[in-house]
Amino acid sequence: MPRPHLYDRLGPGTGAKVTLVSAPPGSGKTTLVREWLAQRPPQSWVWLSLSPSENEPALFWRALIDSVRTIRPSLGEEDLQALLHAGTAPDEAMLTLLDGLAEPENAVPTAFIIVLEDVHRTGCVEVHRSLALFIEHLPENVHLVITSRVDPAIPIALLRARGELVEIRAKDLSFNDREAVELMRASGFDHIDDASARALNQRAEGWVVGLRLAGNALQHADDDNEFLRSFGGWENSIAEFLLDEVMRGLSPDVRQFLIDTSIVGAVTPSLAHAITSRTDSAELLRTMANGHIFVDRLEGGGQWYHYHQLFNDLLRLEARSQGIDAYRGLHRRAADWYEAAQRPAEALEHALQAVDEERTVELVLAHHFTLLRDGKVALVRAAVELISDSFVLANTERTMGYVEALAFAGLADSALDLLDRLERMVEHGERDARARVALMRCMVASIEGDLATARTYLDSVTDLIGRIPSNEIGLRARLNLARVLRLGECYDEARLVVETIVHTPRCPALVIAAANGVLAEVELETGDLLGGARRAREAVELWRNTGAPVQVAIIDGLRALAMAQFESGDVGGAMDLLNEALQQSAYFVPGTPRLSTLIQLGLLEAWTARTDTALARIREGQARWGALVPGSEMQARVLETEAAIYIRLGALPEAERCLAQGDALSASGGSRRPALGAELCLAAGRPQEALDVLATSLPTTNAPSLQAALLRAQAHSQLGDVAAARHQVELALSKGLPAGYRMTFALRIDLLPLYEAVQRNTPSPDLANVITLAKRGNAAAALRGTPELLSGRELQLLRLLPTHLSNPELAVELYVSLNTVKSHLRNIYRKLFVTSRSEAVARARELGLLA
Repeated sequence: MPRPHLYDRLGPGTGAKVTLVSAPPGSGKTTLVREWLAQRPPQSWVWLSLSPSENEPALFWRALIDSVRTIRPSLGEEDLQALLHAGTAPDEAMLTLLDGLAEPENAVPTAFIIVLEDVHRTGCVEVHRSLALFIEHLPENVHLVITSRVDPAIPIALLRARGELVEIRAKDLSFNDREAVELMRASGFDHIDDASARALNQRAEGWVVGLRLAGNALQHADDDNEFLRSFGGWENSIAEFLLDEVMRGLSPDVRQFLIDTSIVGAVTPSLAHAITSRTDSAELLRTMANGHIFVDRLEGGGQWYHYHQLFNDLLRLEARSQGIDAYRGLHRRAADWYEAAQRPAEALEHALQAVDEERTVELVLAHHFTLLRDGKVALVRAAVELISDSFVLANTERTMGYVEALAFAGLADSALDLLDRLERMVEHGERDARARVALMRCMVASIEGDLATARTYLDSVTDLIGRIPSNEIGLRARLNLARVLRLGECYDEARLVVETIVHTPRCPALVIAAANGVLAEVELETGDLLGGARRAREAVELWRNTGAPVQVAIIDGLRALAMAQFESGDVGGAMDLLNEALQQSAYFVPGTPRLSTLIQLGLLEAWTARTDTALARIREGQARWGALVPGSEMQARVLETEAAIYIRLGALPEAERCLAQGDALSASGGSRRPALGAELCLAAGRPQEALDVLATSLPTTNAPSLQAALLRAQAHSQLGDVAAARHQVELALSKGLPAGYRMTFALRIDLLPLYEAVQRNTPSPDLANVITLAKRGNAAAALRGTPELLSGRELQLLRLLPTHLSNPELAVELYVSLNTVKSHLRNIYRKLFVTSRSEAVARARELGLLA
């Protein structure tokens, strides 16, 4: 198949003396050079295919002179006689040949090409030395093309430095996906569609012979898809080629080294030493990479080496054929190395291959959070399938930890199955053992978002909290219980559980951080905004200092701190924290941690009138319903958030539908539901109905109760009862301002005249702050980038953005560093809720910040 982009790199036109085409067997070296020469006059080139018989200088130069004489018979007669004459040095014949090639005869074209094919077949040091001398004295009209599986012993680095060498390597010869499709068509494999050809090419890594052999095999396959799934280096024709062309040419010790180290995807000298115990691993890998036997050094990978996929398939097949015990031993040693290198995913993969139950359990228990964070859910699932029930159930503590790992991996069925078996084992045992099983069931249900089921187990455990062991597994169990209680709005009980955690002697710092995260949300939801903010800040800072993987309760802490900052007016900071919580929650397979964060983000964005983004958050939340128990209360909370957004949009029928669906899912309701119902009534112009809805008993100190009071004020105002409206405002302010609430009031722009009336009678700096926030016109403008939210320098930079000056030019204009400009731009984008300069300019004009 024509490859013009490579033809342009070959031959005299490059200005180089030598073209080296060096790659493994089957890479298309010979085909490339022959197709290129086919475009040139026959009298302009000669071709010498070398064999082991030309393994001494005299024989090599005789063969080369014979080749040259095929197009110039008079050339080399004296040289041949000299070679036949005893005692004549081959170098003399070579120099005479050079002189003859340089003679200006018509028979010798201006650009004369000599091709030496398979130079790796001549391993004689003297041949390579004289070849290097030949290259050094090549006439200007002669170009040498060398093809080889191994770089010949010529001064490659020197030639490269002088610009006298063109190199074409395996990566250059590898076919890209487009070329692979064309090759299949050119080779007559019309039955292979483009997608299949691309899949084959990815598996073959662009290796030409691999593609052709795969095409042949696929032509006779009964099921193309099945063939593509199972295709590898063990396929007969490919295995035979690799055995004949590669493996048989290797010494037994090198062959064994390759087989043993093939069990890993990529290998370093250190890893190879751990697997094989060979002290010369570094030298072997370097030699093999230089020898082009399907071993490559990874670019930018330091000491890491990669074996070609198809070659590695064959090697792994050979490794398995050595016996199951030996094969598992290789994987066990690899697992040891990866665990010591703090790479738990690879360690677990090899522990599974070694069928090492104990190591597998230890790795999952120690690293399941990290594994899930890195998206290794399938690996955790595979670990579960390996481990026998008898092995796990032999240790109750290990079982508890394993149930938690399974639940967070999205394997609730497997977790509950283990609990069923464990419960039968402790059925007649101590009460606290049975209570701990109930506690784990409670945890699994809460992770799935099934709070109703979770609460059914609380009665059997709440009076036994103190008897739960204070080891790490027991403390995490208490944490999960506290989260269930908090989600179910059982705040006093949640506080009691948290207290038993933080007062446990020698409690790990990460557990204390997580406990504070739960408590922070409890305090925020019960109206202690300042206490909740302090707890949340302590939780997040303590977690950051540990450098440990995130836990669910830390996500709670991030959310709590975000909402505290939002109430203080720091909307950008709140968004940053919520987005961090969203990112950290990504590796929890079940929906509740991420779903709770999406709900909070959706609410915040709805409150700031960013309804388009808020709806996108809720759509993602709805997509995660599949990870929850159908009809769970977490689904009800998603519907409540969606209703709040629709109210902001004025889409009242949709909001009413969402609230009705939420009521059907959660008969117990919640503290947010009446406020939302009242808000819907007010938006529909039904103030008396709003007052009836708000007559429901509500807590008196938290944010929903403050909102309820403000909604009552709005309802009375719509009914014309100003005195009643003012009373409700004063009541809410008296409770909310000392607790630190600001944005809850500022968002109620309709109540601004009442705030001002209260301020005139009883001035307060806190209320003045609320009025300032409210006076920004409306919630959207107030929270999406007003002059007060931007620093003076940020405003200066903002006003220069329409000039289209580059960042360096902006730095010069403002007399600041480039990094300072970039920092200010990031702050502007965050505060204006945009992602580009053009969006920032448009938003600033919308808000009146630019003329």
